[in-house]
Amino acid sequence: MTRVRIYTENKRLKGIEYLVQKHWDCFSVYKIDGIWHGKPEKSVVIEVILDDYPTLNRHVDTLCKQICALNEQANCMVVIENVQADFRG
Repeated sequence: MTRVRIYTENKRLKGIEYLVQKHWDCFSVYKIDGIWHGKPEKSVVIEVILDDYPTLNRHVDTLCKQICALNEQANCMVVIENVQADFRG
């Protein structure tokens, strides 16, 4: 499985959530305090864990461009990593 984390400024959270829902229907949102170029800022991490698929990077790139346009920022930081995950109960 693949974990995708997108770090961005927490400016328009409802709009960000709306954009993410266009790509994936299950994800987590973490509100964090970050430092960018020495200055504190409110940030948000969008995390999704899913099966890898051929167009994953294209979806991530498209979503980041949409978030950047919404937040009027130059870029988002993205972390993509392979993970082991399952559901237990």
